[in-house]
Amino acid sequence: MPAKVNPLTLEKWTPSDDETLQSVMAGKLPDVFRGSQPKPQPVPTPAAQWTAMAAHISAILDQTQDKRRFILHYPQQAPFQVAVMFDIAEPVKKCPAGVGDEGAPLLVARYRKHDPGWAPDEAKEAVVDFYKRQRDGFIREEAAVVQPGESIVGLEAPSKECVEECLRRFEANAELLDSSFTDRFSDSPVKPTFIAARAVDLSKLGNGAYVELKDMKTAGYDGIRGLILARAENHPDRWAVAPIHKKHKKTVAALKHERPLAIKDSSLVVVDASEDEDSEDDVEDAD
Repeated sequence: MPAKVNPLTLEKWTPSDDETLQSVMAGKLPDVFRGSQPKPQPVPTPAAQWTAMAAHISAILDQTQDKRRFILHYPQQAPFQVAVMFDIAEPVKKCPAGVGDEGAPLLVARYRKHDPGWAPDEAKEAVVDFYKRQRDGFIREEAAVVQPGESIVGLEAPSKECVEECLRRFEANAELLDSSFTDRFSDSPVKPTFIAARAVDLSKLGNGAYVELKDMKTAGYDGIRGLILARAENHPDRWAVAPIHKKHKKTVAALKHERPLAIKDSSLVVVDASEDEDSEDDVEDAD
């Protein structure tokens, strides 16, 4: 368990000459989810979707100092199934060990979860109340109260699960905060948290992981490698695996198998993709 975090005592994060906040945050999203090569693409996990959203938020922060208040919501139009209001403090801090990727950016924030049971007038009042409370705690303590709409950025999430992942992380990170910091918010419905830069983990079985088949009952399948795209169609207990490199595609083609492979957990092991990527002759040509 990492030590409790007091954001006020953390060191300030400063980008190097070739960095921006957005570039560092975006670098935490694996290439397989970036929408170019390889093809086919794995279905983004909620963790990947939230990491991409955090990079988008960072790009907004890089571009302007006025846009630091956000509403992440799903679906596009109200009434929302799930939503969260939050704002970001200045300056950006450094992640301590065990909290995010050590030394990476940490964005201190306040948040309030949208209640799907709110009537329209109640939801509007909650937004007004949230931004009237910008003096609560530590953020912009001397700032004048602004009207909602003047500096609030609406962010449509790609899925309900993306917002739920955001809330899960907000709540988990809030538990890591030191009481000397959280006590500032004890009388407020707005609660403190932070966004920590952390690389999406592809070391376990799941969408985007690079895997090798083993202990297969049918001859010729052991040793085939590919990307996990999602759960297999009509087989929720198996993974859809698609080879992306020439030698593995040729092996699958020789086995007369055209669809993604549907493989159970016990026949898969996560491997290092770089062993195949390092061979130019073995990588499928880009379009």
